[in-house]
Amino acid sequence: MSGDDNPPAGQVKSTPELTLRLLAAAILIPVVILGAWAGGIWFTLLIALVIGLAGHEWARLCGVEKPMMVLLLSALGPIVAIALVFVGAAAGIIVIVAGLLIAGVAGAGNRIWLMGGIVYLGLPTLAILILRADPVFGLAAVATLFGIVWLTDTGAYAFGRLIGGPRLAPTISPSKTWAGAFGGLFLAMAGIFVMTLFLDVQVPISAIALAALLSTTTQCGDLFESWVKRRFDKKDSGAIIPGHGGILDRIDGLIFAAPVMAAILIGRGGTVPLWP
Repeated sequence: MSGDDNPPAGQVKSTPELTLRLLAAAILIPVVILGAWAGGIWFTLLIALVIGLAGHEWARLCGVEKPMMVLLLSALGPIVAIALVFVGAAAGIIVIVAGLLIAGVAGAGNRIWLMGGIVYLGLPTLAILILRADPVFGLAAVATLFGIVWLTDTGAYAFGRLIGGPRLAPTISPSKTWAGAFGGLFLAMAGIFVMTLFLDVQVPISAIALAALLSTTTQCGDLFESWVKRRFDKKDSGAIIPGHGGILDRIDGLIFAAPVMAAILIGRGGTVPLWP
């Protein structure tokens, strides 16, 4: 979650803007939860739509004007999703590589940003769908990932607003503070701890380590997107979500965290490190 549009510490957003943010969240969060719970084609379609819109925003954000290149980035998510579901993970990787080759040949002045965007959006698409496809731990993996990302965003926003203090990266995102960064980290770790209590399982160190790793990765993703927006002198990646900005502004942390979570799942042979 990008925090570039947040007011300085000690201030609050205007009532109409805050109302829009809460209303949008009240609609979108249940949709994401239901999609993740349903899995299968419904979750695939949801991810394809989100990444497709994010690809279009990335193209516009980076100043891509060629219609073919805009289409390439916009269609990347849906094509990777379809290839993964109907053929397999290898096909999804092939689609990403093909996209890189096309961008490298036809990208002209935007070649680096086009190729970067394909990796930036293609890998998390593969990662999230691979996570949910696990027959045993798929739902738990996605729930853990989304939960840590959302808790990190919430903690960073709340602690940053309440405490303020020294800026985390003033040249990249002046609104972010060290208090917010540690607040996001704390809430993510606390959330995992509470989850294990409700599940009545032993709290392994790996669960806390997972929360810390993904929370840190989430905040790195947030900072990266803020840096890209500053690089191209943009406040938001778009305006599709009332009160929130663009799709990229909402999923920037998830984009970085999803591949890390997928690598952990694959490395452990398909088990979520919430349980020993």
